[in-house]
Amino acid sequence: MGQATGPNWGSPAPLRPPGPPPDAPSGPLYGARYGDPAYEAHYGSTLGAAGPGPGPDPHSPAPGGARALADRAAAGRLTFRPGVVTLRPASMGDLLDAAVRTLRLRPALFLGIGALAVVLLTVLRAAVDAMVGVTLLAADGTAGLRITPSLALVPVVGALLAGVLALPTADAVLGRDPTGAGVRRQLRPRLPRLLGYVALVAVACLVPTFLAWFALGGRSAQQTDLLLGTFGLGLVGELVRLPFVAAPAVVALEGAAAWAAIRRSLRLVRGYLGRTFGMVILARLLVVMVTAALVTPLAVAVNVASTVTGFALQDTPLGPALPTVFALLTTCLTLPFEAVLWTLFYVDLRVRAEGLDVSLVDAARRGEAG
Repeated sequence: MGQATGPNWGSPAPLRPPGPPPDAPSGPLYGARYGDPAYEAHYGSTLGAAGPGPGPDPHSPAPGGARALADRAAAGRLTFRPGVVTLRPASMGDLLDAAVRTLRLRPALFLGIGALAVVLLTVLRAAVDAMVGVTLLAADGTAGLRITPSLALVPVVGALLAGVLALPTADAVLGRDPTGAGVRRQLRPRLPRLLGYVALVAVACLVPTFLAWFALGGRSAQQTDLLLGTFGLGLVGELVRLPFVAAPAVVALEGAAAWAAIRRSLRLVRGYLGRTFGMVILARLLVVMVTAALVTPLAVAVNVASTVTGFALQDTPLGPALPTVFALLTTCLTLPFEAVLWTLFYVDLRVRAEGLDVSLVDAARRGEAG
C-alpha cells in the first residue's frame, strides 16, 4: 500500500479561496525544505461546511491572509479531523488530549522510542556523573537525589527525541498509521541536521551548567545551594528556549539546518509567546503531577513490602538506586509525551500563522480517496 501524498511541510501554505479540485496530487509530505520555492497547494472542497460559495478571483490571495483563515477555522467552519487532532486552531486542552491520543495510537512505537532515549540519557548521565565523581550507588543513599551537571542532558536528549517523534506524530495528525519502518525511512535523510541541532542544544545547556556547578563548589557544594542554583538556571533556560520550542519539528519535518530551524521557530512563535509560555508551564505541571502519581505508589509499595516481609530493599546495595529507577520509569512516559506535545504545538502554530490546516485537510482527504 503506497504512502499517501501530503502537504509540503517545508514552506508556508499559500492561501487561496476555494476552487475546483486538482487533477493531480501534490508532492511528498517531507520532500522539500524550508526556503525552497513555494508549494502551490490546491484546496478544492476542503473547507468542509463552508462550501465553495461565491468568492474573489481564484488567482488572488485570500482576503485577510493566514489570520483570516485561522479566524474562520476557529469559528468552526473547518472541523475536519482525520487523525488525532481537529485541523483548526486548537486550545491547550485540545493539544493535551491529542498528545495522549497520539501515544495511545501506537504505544509500542512512541514509548519504545522514548525508552531508547531514556537508556541513552542514563548512559550519558552516568558518564558525566563519573567525570564529577558522583556514583549511582552512593553509600549515603542520596544518589537519586543528588544534583549534578548531568541534569543538563535531559533537555538535550529531549530535543533529539522531539525531532524523532515529530515524524510519527505528523502521520498521526493526518490519520495515517505510523510505523517504525516509516520513522526510519523518513529520519535517515534528516538525521545529520537533527544531530547538528542537538549539538547546539548540548553546548547551550552543558556550558552554563558546568560553570554554575563549579562556581557553587562542585562536589563540595551544599545540596541547598545546588537546588537553588538548579531552579534558577532551569527557570532562565525555560524562558530562553520559549522562542525555539518548534525547532526540533522544523528540522525533522521541514529539513531545515540547525540555525535555519531556530530562526524559523522564532518567526512562528513571534506573536504567540504568551501562549507558548502557558503551554510550557502547563506541560511542566503535568509532568510533575504524573511523576508524583507514579513514584508515590511505587515508594509506598516498597515500604509496605519491606514491612510485611521484613526484607528491607532500601537497605540492600540496590537501595540507593531506587529513586533513580523510579525516576527513569516515569521519564519513559513523560519524555515522549512532551516530545509529541511540542510537535502538535508546532502544527498549531503553523495553522494559526500560515493557515496550514487547509493544506493538511486537502492532504488527508487525498489520502482517504487514495
